[in-house]
Amino acid sequence: MARNLKLWSFLFFVILGSLIWFMPEVEGLSTDGKLTLVFILLAILLWSTGIIAPAYTTFLLFICFLLAEIAPANELFSYFLSPLIWMIVGSYLMSHAIRKSGLAKRISYHFTLKFVNSYKSLIIFIFFLGLVLSIFIPHPFPRVFLMMSIVDYMIYSTDMDKTTKRYIGFSVFVSVTVTGTIFLTGDTLLNGAAFTLSGKEMSWWLWFKAMSIPGIATSILTLIAYLFTFRQKTKFLLDKHLLKQELDLMGSFTAAEWKATFWVGLAVLLWFLEPLHHINPAWIALLSATGLALPIVGELLDEEDISKSVNWNIILFIVGALSIGSIGYKTGMSTWILQSLTPSHLPQQITFSILIIVLLSLLIHMLIGSASATMSLIIPPLVQMFPHIDSFLVALTVYSTVGTHYFLPFHSVVILLGVGKTGHFTQKEVLKFGIPLTLIVLLITNVIQPLWWKIVGFL
Repeated sequence: MARNLKLWSFLFFVILGSLIWFMPEVEGLSTDGKLTLVFILLAILLWSTGIIAPAYTTFLLFICFLLAEIAPANELFSYFLSPLIWMIVGSYLMSHAIRKSGLAKRISYHFTLKFVNSYKSLIIFIFFLGLVLSIFIPHPFPRVFLMMSIVDYMIYSTDMDKTTKRYIGFSVFVSVTVTGTIFLTGDTLLNGAAFTLSGKEMSWWLWFKAMSIPGIATSILTLIAYLFTFRQKTKFLLDKHLLKQELDLMGSFTAAEWKATFWVGLAVLLWFLEPLHHINPAWIALLSATGLALPIVGELLDEEDISKSVNWNIILFIVGALSIGSIGYKTGMSTWILQSLTPSHLPQQITFSILIIVLLSLLIHMLIGSASATMSLIIPPLVQMFPHIDSFLVALTVYSTVGTHYFLPFHSVVILLGVGKTGHFTQKEVLKFGIPLTLIVLLITNVIQPLWWKIVGFL
């Protein structure tokens, strides 16, 4: 069945790509733009269907660009020099060290024993835990897996029905997508991409100033919508006695936990004090990771962790997704797409400009699927189309629209990771939450976020 789906998907691309290539000349779309559109559609198809691993899709995309002489190698591989990539590498290593030390597990168990008493309190706890861990674990993938391992213990230690299991599992992945918007380090992939694509230098403090209140509002509204959408079906009892036994077996703070606390705490402190020292957050993450590997004061990371704990497949996917934006903009393809979808006379009023940016972002995201690919594709031309709005605010508007919105699993990599055995939920739950999530996104991006930016002097 899966093999047939992949075959039909590939045949669909061949037909669609041929139609695009042989279509009559279109004003505003060059030959390079046409080729770029075909190559990008191929990449999106391969990424969304999983015909091959994401890293190999990036290799294929780069080979196509090179052979067609659309972009030179130094331009295609330039994102490896971006702080964003090394922020992700550092974050993977930090999160791996925290898990190895047992620190995150201890903190999570403490919170569980203190705050979780019912289905409602468990969902609230999951969102709160997602926020707390976003400070300590700056990448959503390892964070969501750690949270799920803790929640799995609760699920299997209680006698709950399958529907409730799906609701609880889904809440873990939903919480990570929204709570990761508050801090720059909450999602080093999308948050860092917003800076990179806006042309602004990465700044922890600038992100917090712009996104803290909108991110908190998004998290609270999503939590409320989740509790209303996925109501408790049956009662369940959490065996806190067993959980306490597990915590007692861990004993007092170990040397490894103290070391992890020091190096991660140092990174968090330096991120917070960025306005004073102006050190890029990526270099702080690498400093912390290196400290965790040093003898005596670290010893939580070794040479194997570089290859095993860092997901290079995902990193190569990110490089490919970001290159889509830069090459699409260079060849005029992304500008042509947006101009074809927008009115000939764009409004200069901020309110209507933001509304158009949001609607375009939603539309492109629904078609493309990948949030990072959508951002890289449309942020550069949108910055040019709306010069009366700061480029960083344009990027954040697109980010706030696509980063927390999805109707199907492939619209969010984090949600996609949880479908099936990992998160216990199905596509049905994702689709069910799509409408309330859309309403929240529209409210945040068009009302709450612009109002907050006016208060802090950004608009």
